[in-house]
Amino acid sequence: MSEPDSKLKHARTHPLLAGGVVLIVMWVLQLIVVLGPGISGPVANDEQEFHLPTIRLFAEQMPSPDLSSYNVATTPGYHLLLAVAVNMGAESDMALRLIGGQFAVLLAALITCWVGKRIEWPFAAVLALPAFVSIYTFSPMVLALPEAAAWLGVLAMLVIGLRRVVRREWFVVAGFVLVGLVCIRQIHIWAAVPIWLSAWLGSQQEREPDRLVPRPKELELNDRLPLSVFAFLCTLPAFGVLAWFFWLWEGPVPPGFQTSEAASQITGAAVHSGGNLASPAMVLALFGLFAPFFVVGLIPVIKRRLAEKPSVVWTVIVSGVLAFLISIVPETSFDVSEGRWTGLWNLIEKMPTVGERSPFIIGLSVIGGIQLACLLLVIRSRDRLIIAGTLLAFTVAQAANFQSWTRYLLPMVLFTLVMLTTLAIQILPARRFWHVLGPTVLAIAFSYGTVMRLIES
Repeated sequence: MSEPDSKLKHARTHPLLAGGVVLIVMWVLQLIVVLGPGISGPVANDEQEFHLPTIRLFAEQMPSPDLSSYNVATTPGYHLLLAVAVNMGAESDMALRLIGGQFAVLLAALITCWVGKRIEWPFAAVLALPAFVSIYTFSPMVLALPEAAAWLGVLAMLVIGLRRVVRREWFVVAGFVLVGLVCIRQIHIWAAVPIWLSAWLGSQQEREPDRLVPRPKELELNDRLPLSVFAFLCTLPAFGVLAWFFWLWEGPVPPGFQTSEAASQITGAAVHSGGNLASPAMVLALFGLFAPFFVVGLIPVIKRRLAEKPSVVWTVIVSGVLAFLISIVPETSFDVSEGRWTGLWNLIEKMPTVGERSPFIIGLSVIGGIQLACLLLVIRSRDRLIIAGTLLAFTVAQAANFQSWTRYLLPMVLFTLVMLTTLAIQILPARRFWHVLGPTVLAIAFSYGTVMRLIES
């Protein structure tokens, strides 16, 4: 499946150059938007009604802010950081947006650097674009929103987990990152999974067996146990932080977002406590909607993989069947009262449903499951297991949130597609423009949507 790593040593990989170019461009765009027209829409309403008031409330309460009840559904880390900035003189909305938006700028630079470490920097800069030019990842760059800070932590955990050489010191770093991540967005406790998998699987082998998953005897699992325990202990403090917030709030979110009655007392608030079985179907549907842009440049690679090992065709078929079952069991019609609204759900509202099930969601989910399986099959076994396990953990965690909003799901889908494509074309003898043509088209479409939102502002 893969070419020897020696063939990759001559690639013109300049991660700092790729990341630096993106960093400068994002800074310029941030300044233009924040100092200029700004941005409107639901995310701007969230900033004005929830996040900025909470930041200023914490600033007034310093040095002992009340974390037991406030008008935001997430843990307060981001808001506390900006509250400190307020007390240091950054009191205006504009100043808070510029400061808080640095997390989004760093997010764009980090994923570009990660891609740029594996393929030539011009390809890297283009391939990474879809991950940070959509409205859902661009908005936190120009508004005081915590999403980008949380996604930066998630991406950092993935980057550490996918390191080829396993080192204990990086697991210590991951432990600190996870604590910070949980302090910003509690639902992302699942991000411990790539670290656990990385420790369990050990370092990347030079000549890894080309199988769906490595066999236990090839992994020498008995030798991995001490490292796995160490990795688990490094992530344990984050679970302690999460448990403390559960105790403080008497639930998974602040009291004002736990019940419909409580949420009705807060203007614009929605219930976030409780699960939503439609979220896994929505995750698969988003893969079905956007994966074709990434798969199209890898069709020859996928066809070659299926031809070399026909047995993996069954893996693709089973993935499609599982996706069908996951998407047909829960109700997938548009329904605000059931947390199925905003984003892609708004499109579902305009389409026919059968028994409260959306044929469109079911179809997209099957396509997503099949294409995700194809992408996983053309990367190395270790990377495959880490990414597949991470996606499973992410999906289960999101199903625990009552609100199945596209803004909560799409960034992770795009990060995964960018990473899978990078890992797939990294092992090719050479990269060609058609490998990134689909992502380029998608980035242009996302950019157009973002620009139109800015014009409407």
